Amino acid sequence: MEWIDRVCATCRAEWEGLERDGEWCPWCEAREADQRALERRLLLDPPWLRSSAGDARYDALDDVTKAVWDRTRGQLRGTDSILVWAGRLRRAVDSGLITRDEANRALRRVAR
Repeated sequence: MEWIDRVCATCRAEWEGLERDGEWCPWCEAREADQRALERRLLLDPPWLRSSAGDARYDALDDVTKAVWDRTRGQLRGTDSILVWAGRLRRAVDSGLITRDEANRALRRVAR
């Protein structure tokens, strides 16, 4: 292998590096890691799960308020947010984004 001028096919960044097939540029690699970390954080601790100063969690809302929430966020009417979230956690475990233990700990926080 030798040092060559390289151009990323994804972001068009340029750098000097060793010629390696299928290697991402350092910037795309860092963005991918940052995106995965953000996705994990939002999945394991979604903002809607924490109620803030006087706000009720979705599951505690009355039916009219739930309907407004659902329409403004594109959810199906009457969808139970905890069950939908549990399904997302299951898919994330299946894809390897999070571990089964992480998903179980997140769900236990809600069950308190």
